[in-house]
Formats: sequence, structure tokens, C-alpha cells
Amino acid sequence: MGRLYGQSPAAGVVVNGQTAYRHGSFYHRRVEFDNALSPVVGTVDLQEVPGDQSLSRVFIPVTPEVFTHDDDGNLIQDGVWNYEWDAENRLRAMWPRPEVAMVMLGSGIEYWPRIEFVYDFMGRRIAKNFFKSQTDPATVTDKNAGAIVWAANGYQQRFVYDGWTHRVACQRAGQTSWHPAWRKTGVFVILTANR
Repeated sequence: MGRLYGQSPAAGVVVNGQTAYRHGSFYHRRVEFDNALSPVVGTVDLQEVPGDQSLSRVFIPVTPEVFTHDDDGNLIQDGVWNYEWDAENRLRAMWPRPEVAMVMLGSGIEYWPRIEFVYDFMGRRIAKNFFKSQTDPATVTDKNAGAIVWAANGYQQRFVYDGWTHRVACQRAGQTSWHPAWRKTGVFVILTANR
């Protein structure tokens, strides 16, 4: 399901070579991928006739997707991610399962991501750090094997609160200075970094 902007209702839409159903500015076309044995990264080719063409990649986990939980009921593995929780049942880190990373790398994605979360003494999430693998995940069978070198050359986010009200998020890429990512109503705060 998608929506076209600026196109006349008479314009055609073709998805992966097949004409899509149109209703006003909305369109729909079912696209199928075989994910019965392994996860897949599929390509969706969208053409507006007359108009633009765009290629998108979609990730689809293996089906059936298996969910694994720990003794506290926290999700520790699904069809895409491994999850790590702290003693307070807060999400601490997440990274793709090795078989998912292999599919992602094989489709042209150049790194294996890891996302880590940091909380303050009140349990509020104050940071989210996005890391990229510096080594080839194809040689690693498990995240704890020690062969993956994580580098903080992704992006980092910091969150500012007023009590329990989330006011602003700031982010930076690599070692650049902080800049506001978005803000909610109330006080606007800009964080700076001296690193």
C-alpha cells in the first residue's frame, strides 16, 4: 500500500512489473518473496507512469518466526534480532542474528549493526548508541565469540527529560558535535560535546 503525491488519478503505477490497483492517490499491489527456508532481502521496483522510478529493499524474516524468552519473560531472540536485558528488565542491547546478518551482507548492506541503550538512576533511557561491525560477521557464529570488533562510527542519541516528560533528543554521527534531532513542547535544550 502506498500513496502518490502530485500525480493525476489517471497516472498508472507498476510494482515489480505488474500493474497496481489504484484508488485516488492510493495504490496497492501484493509482492511475494520466498522466505520459507531463510530470511530474504527482496527488491521492490516502483514505477509511476508517467513519472519516477524507485527501487527499495525490504527485509523479511524466515517463516515461521520463532520467539525465545528468558525466565523473566523478556524477548531474547526473534526472527531478526538477539536482545540483551539488564537486571531491571530494560533493553540493554540488540544485534542481528548471524544468519540474518549474512543475508543482509549478501544483499549489499556493508556492516552488521549493534544498538546499545543506556538508562539513568530513575530508569529513563538517556542514550542510544548505534555501532557498526568492523570485522566480517560471516566468520562469526555468535556475538559472544569475540571476533566482532564494534566501532562507534555510527550515530549516538542522547535524551533530555523534565521529570518524566521527554523533552528533547540530540544526536551526532561519529565524532561530530551534537545537534537537536527533534523536540517536544516545552524547554528547548541543545547539548554540546567536547570529545
